[in-house]
Amino acid sequence: MSGCTVKTMKYITFFINFLIFIGSLALVIACGLQKAHVDSALAEAMKIPTGSVTFLLVFASFGLVISFFGCCGAINESPCMLGTFATLVAICLLVQIVCAGIVISYKNNFTEGLKEELYKDLENVTTKSEAGFDFNSTNTLIILQEHLHCCGVNGSSDWKHVSETYLDNQYPPSCCALNSTTGQTCDADHAYKGDGCYETFVDEIKGGVVVIGAFGIILALVQVLAIVFACVMAKSFKRDYDVV
Repeated sequence: MSGCTVKTMKYITFFINFLIFIGSLALVIACGLQKAHVDSALAEAMKIPTGSVTFLLVFASFGLVISFFGCCGAINESPCMLGTFATLVAICLLVQIVCAGIVISYKNNFTEGLKEELYKDLENVTTKSEAGFDFNSTNTLIILQEHLHCCGVNGSSDWKHVSETYLDNQYPPSCCALNSTTGQTCDADHAYKGDGCYETFVDEIKGGVVVIGAFGIILALVQVLAIVFACVMAKSFKRDYDVV
């Protein structure tokens, strides 16, 4: 391969990894500061889960290490560092493929488990309604109704028995788009129509999966290209050293 092509690969690899290095470093610093003050009033107000911060910190640290080997290996024309870089990228690619396989394999288990959980929440409302159920609780079904503007697991009819038996024909406020200034209560006539929260949530997930899947394919292609670049450069630089 011509020296011009290898030099082009060298500077492309350096530039891209340099940007990743800067971004990863900024993310590590941000996550580190957040982690150190995770119990502060600001962190509580922002409602940032500690687990998410830890995951981002690990992810950014790994990106920092990989991009370091990519930058230094390319600019210093080091076959050893480029080989390490290619190996780490290959490991990332393998982990992504395994994770994708796990997600696909357990997709049905997740959706069925979600439906069971939502029905349990509905039953939970039934058992507590005699004592006065708090519709502002952390019940998953109530939360989904509030955020997805849906009603019931499969539709508003899921609340019919609970409403008529325990709630004086009222539905949870989260089942309706109510104007708080009118004092209007939520009932069967005003409840959200159409699909219930289960189908609505699954549709939301499917939309996100398409975006994530497209991003994953692009990322995988970039990673394969990075491995090819690193291997070609390492071979070329090694040959140059052998000649010298």
